[in-house]
Amino acid sequence: MAKRKTNADGYETVLAFFGKRHGAKTKLAAALGVTRQVTDRWQRYGIPHKYSRQLQDITGLKFADIWPEDA
Repeated sequence: MAKRKTNADGYETVLAFFGKRHGAKTKLAAALGVTRQVTDRWQRYGIPHKYSRQLQDITGLKFADIWPEDA
């Protein structure tokens, strides 16, 4: 049985858009106007929905890609 995707998995998908690792969280934070520390918290819980339109416009990802639990 395959593991069900979580919103934290969606965070990893978004992070991949910003680069391979080095600097990706900083780039994500800058794009959304938040601090790098805020993005660290999202790693565990997923990105809040209030950033949905911004993220979809920036990355081109669908809602279901960013928040798989909620799709």
